[in-house]
Amino acid sequence: LSVAGQVQRRGNAWHGSLEQLRIEPERGNHWTLQAPAAFTASGPRFQLQPACLATTGHGEGRLCAQADWPSKGLVVTSERLPLSLIEPWLPEQDGRALVTRGDVTLDANIRPQGNRWAGGVHLASPEGGLRLGNNARREIARYDNFSFDLTFDPQKIQGRLGTGFQGNGYVDASFQTGWEPYSPLTGELYTYISQLFWLELFS
Repeated sequence: LSVAGQVQRRGNAWHGSLEQLRIEPERGNHWTLQAPAAFTASGPRFQLQPACLATTGHGEGRLCAQADWPSKGLVVTSERLPLSLIEPWLPEQDGRALVTRGDVTLDANIRPQGNRWAGGVHLASPEGGLRLGNNARREIARYDNFSFDLTFDPQKIQGRLGTGFQGNGYVDASFQTGWEPYSPLTGELYTYISQLFWLELFS
């Protein structure tokens, strides 16, 4: 992690700018700040103008964040996160790497509400696939119309996941629970899958 910027005090507030940011994980892509992002801190309030990180290598992606904390909270968005970003963490199968295809969009927000949280996460991908090895011609799994939605407030947490398998089935699942350890978990699952051999990869 490398970071550079400047900050100065004006009255009771701190004003500054994040000039450079580079994140270098042990595995996977490096992420770099695309442009300087201004921020302000005054008492409990923190504001961050849009800050966007870009990456290349195992796919090209862009992730942006902005904040007005605590009133509006933190917002994180991405118009394109390639699934190939997770490839360095996927286990090899018989010495062959798992190779992904597809992009995901992300919209997420979180803010404090009382002594808990409120917000949501939305993930979507029009279609994609998974193949075994760089030289494989056929994909062992393909999906379309993937979506995942998670919403939460001080009273409850609920989510829904849906995807098709390009004519070979579908999954539609939903759940609801609460914040307390003893909160009941309820949900529904509807599915039809005509080919199950690819599930052996995760056994």
